[in-house]
Amino acid sequence: MYTSELSSGKSKLAVNIKLIGDFFEDKNATNVVIKIPMPPTAASAKCVVGKGRAKYEPGERALVWRISNFPGQTEATLDAVVDLITATRYDRFFSYPIFK
Repeated sequence: MYTSELSSGKSKLAVNIKLIGDFFEDKNATNVVIKIPMPPTAASAKCVVGKGRAKYEPGERALVWRISNFPGQTEATLDAVVDLITATRYDRFFSYPIFK
């Protein structure tokens, strides 16, 4: 998995993730769920995925990407732009690694 987060000011956050199935092509991963934590100031997100579906879930404060069937030796991408509300104080949210 390759990730990049780009903050364009205090109002938007761009997230790009590339998932690579590094296992035999005759095998499949089923019911894959990837949760990407978002800062507390996240309001909404516009997601574009190559496989599966993704959306911002405010209750979990995360972008949740679900792939029902992911074959081996393939790639899938997630590109999202997250709208942030303005905060009175700006703290760095991410501390690496961001995935559990």
